[in-house]
Amino acid sequence: MHGPGSLSIMNPVLDPGKASFLAIEGAFATIRRSVDAAIIRDITEFNFAIGASDTPLSPLATRAVSGGKRFRAICSYVGAAAALGSADNLAELITTTFEVPGIDDLAMAVEYYQASALTHDDVIDDSPLRRGEPSAHSSLAAQHRHDQLIGSASKYGVDGAILLGNMLAAGAENSLSRLVSKISPDRASLLLQQYSRMTGEVAQGQYRDMVAGYHPISSVDQGSESSDVVERTLQVIRVKSALYSVVRPTQLGAILAGADEGFLQVLESILEPAGLAFQLRDDELGAFGDQQTIGKPNRSDISERKHTVLLALTYANADQAARSHLERVYAADSVGESDAEETAALLERFGKQPHEELINRLVKQSQQSLKSADLSPASREILLFLVQTLTDRSV
Repeated sequence: MHGPGSLSIMNPVLDPGKASFLAIEGAFATIRRSVDAAIIRDITEFNFAIGASDTPLSPLATRAVSGGKRFRAICSYVGAAAALGSADNLAELITTTFEVPGIDDLAMAVEYYQASALTHDDVIDDSPLRRGEPSAHSSLAAQHRHDQLIGSASKYGVDGAILLGNMLAAGAENSLSRLVSKISPDRASLLLQQYSRMTGEVAQGQYRDMVAGYHPISSVDQGSESSDVVERTLQVIRVKSALYSVVRPTQLGAILAGADEGFLQVLESILEPAGLAFQLRDDELGAFGDQQTIGKPNRSDISERKHTVLLALTYANADQAARSHLERVYAADSVGESDAEETAALLERFGKQPHEELINRLVKQSQQSLKSADLSPASREILLFLVQTLTDRSV
């Protein structure tokens, strides 16, 4: 789940409608600034209200909700804009979207939840960094050592980070409580159901991802076609990344603006393959990207021995010597620098081309769904921008 946090939403390929795309990009920058300011004010007030202001959790909570690209918040605005869709032009549509009751609360709620999920994710992955800074459990463990407390510094850090993640999830619920007072009971019920569905999907997707890491990679070849293995891995990233990072936040914004179930399905058909394509690109960054780019240690997905689609494709296409290396590395307790480098080379040699082909198929699927959807010109334009943002990213 680390990948979507590193998304860059700038500089998509500007095709037809360049001026409109630049207008959308400007609106997205405004959304980011607005959410940045609002969530810092909100976490300060929330920390005070729950009595956390004088605890180490307060600065950690503030840091957790600070920064990032605010992509889920932006998706919420895009969903609302697409659902409104009847404006005469894009500028009018964007202006109207900012006036949707509760849209700012929804934007904060999905960002709070993102911070909560990443805090817990770092514990699961034992990741020392988040966005280039010490992760919450690393910070708390360091504080334990600095204060010369008794007991395990590592356990202190993990326990504190779990509680911090729970606190951030409560911040999301606090934002939602304000939101539901601004909309009809029926609309509020539908929105809360979809939000709960999103958070449940993330939990079970993370569980499936965790379980995969406890199986040797050689097991994927026993009684299964490589295509079946890839499909199972895609299903994991579908629920823990594509739906959570793109589809559900966009649908939540659409619900807030009055969308019906049919429109929510249209959004899913367009954005799910685009979200999958983005996550596959992000997996390449996890294997080949550098620390400055991804805000995590170099070769992070390899050192964490993540079972990605890239790995499944590599193993399916590798020779016996390469398979033996992969089996050894992904069964080890830790991965040394030389093993990580050799593994990256094998991923590139045996997996990158079929991985790119899969990404291209997903991009075409998303584009075809967008082309065939019954949408207003303004709705189509803003969704096109979002799709291009997701799928035009390069490593």
